[in-house]
Amino acid sequence: MKKIQVENVSKVLVIGLSCIGDMLFTTAALRNLRHFLPEAEFTLWAPPRVVDMFIEDPMWNCVKIYDRKSDFSGVKGRLKALHQMRQGKFDLIIDLRETFMPLFSGAPYAPFFAIKEFFFPTNVHEVEKWLHFFSSIGVSVKNRNMRLYVHPHKIQEARNILRGQLNGRAFFILNPGADSSKRWPIDSYARLAKLLIREYQALIGVIGFGEYEKSLAQKILSELDKKDGIDLSGNMSLSSLAAWIACADLMVSNDTGPLHMAASLSVPVVGIYGPSLPEINGPWGTVHRVVIPRIPCAPCKQGKHCHAGVGSCLSSLTVSEVFEACSDVLIEAQGY
Repeated sequence: MKKIQVENVSKVLVIGLSCIGDMLFTTAALRNLRHFLPEAEFTLWAPPRVVDMFIEDPMWNCVKIYDRKSDFSGVKGRLKALHQMRQGKFDLIIDLRETFMPLFSGAPYAPFFAIKEFFFPTNVHEVEKWLHFFSSIGVSVKNRNMRLYVHPHKIQEARNILRGQLNGRAFFILNPGADSSKRWPIDSYARLAKLLIREYQALIGVIGFGEYEKSLAQKILSELDKKDGIDLSGNMSLSSLAAWIACADLMVSNDTGPLHMAASLSVPVVGIYGPSLPEINGPWGTVHRVVIPRIPCAPCKQGKHCHAGVGSCLSSLTVSEVFEACSDVLIEAQGY
């Protein structure tokens, strides 16, 4: 694959991924690319679902919404995108979706990583995979951590709200939402919350996007005294959610985007896994524990196709097992 010559690249376009976790997995490689090309102008085309995570990040000179279901849908939409690539006169175009489009953009450098993907081991973490792909085009690896920038004023706003409730207490976040095949039972989350409050005198924040996940959050919070819980669910922007996560001493989460947001922010994490494979998409770059049901078939990567019933393995995961993982993480991270 063609190696990048630094002196030949002044404009870079990156086309992002639509899933929060998948996009965050690429950020370690992207930050190394930025370091490798410090004088270049960097543009990100980001899908609507993730764009809010990058709007304020000074790593990017320009961030635009790239919606393949709306403005760029169908054949006409792809041709429109290709036309904009050509108009932009980019020297390097990296399509993280691994499509053929950059090959027809006229960019001198348009790496097609899908070829490498075909021969790449299937049991390597996604972050490591992207670091390898970028190093194959000459990018030096200086940093292996993911990146999620949060504007300091947003973190301060969250801290100001918390200040009156914490009074020296720890702040833990629970994330009970996820795809149905990846959700630990909500009553287990509620019992875990009460145990964390009892043992660590913690304030529990519960997150969740959209109406259904908000209802899950309400089920947990309804089990707690008002002084012990804070509702962080609903249609909150990702940048605001990141600010709240950045304030946390611990996050407990199913395998979904906010877990990887926490890892990107170096927040200690306990990840609950069953259908998905933590060696490929587990927490990266922070103090963490992964909890997997103690059954022969877990983890299995079956998800909605599980022959035993969707989510059945996670039902067997006990509160005490998850609490023990929380205790281990807190001891390692902060000496609790």
